[in-house]
Amino acid sequence: MSDLNDQCKPLVAVFMVTYNHEKYLDKAIQSVINQRADFKFQLFIGEDKSTDSSLTICRKYEKEFPEIVHVISSDANIGIYRNAGRVFEVCIASGAKYIALLEGDDYWISTDKLQRQIEYLEQHDDCAGSYHNTDFLYKNGARKSMFKRLPDLMQLDDVISKYSPFHTTSFVFRAKHFCRPSWFKQIHSVDLAMYMWHAQFGYFKGFNETWSLYRIHDSGMTAGKEHNEQFHQKRWLLYQMMSGKLNQPFSKKLMELIRYHRKEMGDSIPTEMGKVLFFDTTDGIECQKLKMGIEAEILPFHFNKGCWIGFFNGFKLTSMKWWNALQLRMKYRANWSHLRAIVFLSRSDAELFYSYFPKLSLRYFIIDESGAKPRFAHEQLFSIHGDLQDRSTAYLAGEINDQLLNP
Repeated sequence: MSDLNDQCKPLVAVFMVTYNHEKYLDKAIQSVINQRADFKFQLFIGEDKSTDSSLTICRKYEKEFPEIVHVISSDANIGIYRNAGRVFEVCIASGAKYIALLEGDDYWISTDKLQRQIEYLEQHDDCAGSYHNTDFLYKNGARKSMFKRLPDLMQLDDVISKYSPFHTTSFVFRAKHFCRPSWFKQIHSVDLAMYMWHAQFGYFKGFNETWSLYRIHDSGMTAGKEHNEQFHQKRWLLYQMMSGKLNQPFSKKLMELIRYHRKEMGDSIPTEMGKVLFFDTTDGIECQKLKMGIEAEILPFHFNKGCWIGFFNGFKLTSMKWWNALQLRMKYRANWSHLRAIVFLSRSDAELFYSYFPKLSLRYFIIDESGAKPRFAHEQLFSIHGDLQDRSTAYLAGEINDQLLNP
């Protein structure tokens, strides 16, 4: 039975999202169907309630090629983040070993693209992903190579860069390494975040051949004036969130990029990066497991026992309460205007902190096991049902992210 199930699984799941792409969808879908491969592949299309004939086009191919094309439709428009999320979920659920990316307004121009990339990945277990060159395709039909020459191999240090090291339409990666943390919906450079995440698991193999076209048109995600004007803000936010979440040797390069984009931004700091403080004096293995799980979700702050990390960097509690209070008050007064919220791992930590600042009006959150109701005006709870070790940290991290970054 297991052999039969394995035969039904595609080796490659092709991810595609589309919204109002009726002018481009035929090319995109055909470029997948026309792949010449000696393995099974399937195309999963997330159609997000387009107002044009996009869904009709998708259904046409699904009917004609039921073994390859699968459409996930919407009763209402749910937006790019949720649409992409559900398509990734279907790709993972298909049992595919690899995932290839292609959006509904771009297309592949090589019919051997998948075969060439998958052959290499199958032969090299230490390779985490593969890429190739891409051409820009302009409205007037003109084409221009995105990269003069791509390197044969890339490591994580190469992928951490000011600009995208290759285009999304070229990327194929191992499904077992897939990670889509809740904070992805806060950024506009999801492709770069994905590349950095997957490059932690091995090198990337490049093909310096042009196998895909990226359309430049008015409705494209990166073609708008707003995107271009906010480029450095978006990159700065991305690297702030990745900071501390990649292998330690690469933190220096991340900080260089943060400083570079911060300088280019001038005085325009994104409001969503208002500082969040994490206050924790709690010992115990279960709390440590919880913190490790939340940090794995790549939240836009990180923490250590008894420390302010991020904004009050390096502050530690001592046995002298008066000294703690003095340090807290000095740092608090100097930086108050940037604070957004405080997160406590226990009610006792909240009570200790507020013994220093009884008149503090800042919103705060307590991760609480008891299911108790909030006691004070600015208190909110993240309730944990059951043992901490059984709690879904992914769910908890998403809950914290939503409330802290969207007040």
